[in-house]
Amino acid sequence: MKKVLLIILFFSFYAGFSQYNSNATLLLNDTLVESEKADINHLVSVFDEYFGSRDRNKKGSNYKSFVRWECHQRNK
Repeated sequence: MKKVLLIILFFSFYAGFSQYNSNATLLLNDTLVESEKADINHLVSVFDEYFGSRDRNKKGSNYKSFVRWECHQRNK
């Protein structure tokens, strides 16, 4: 029983920490984003600046996920 509990506990910690990305390139150098005063319009302008010279259709670019997040935030 202890083995099963330890295995479940290990995988739950592994799954939880695997979602965090401390090196996200989109918002790495923007200190206003880290503050509580950042609004949706500022984040979208930073996003547009970041993707201005990058391929939005490249797999793994996170373009679609940001657009979904923006749509969700604007429709709250």
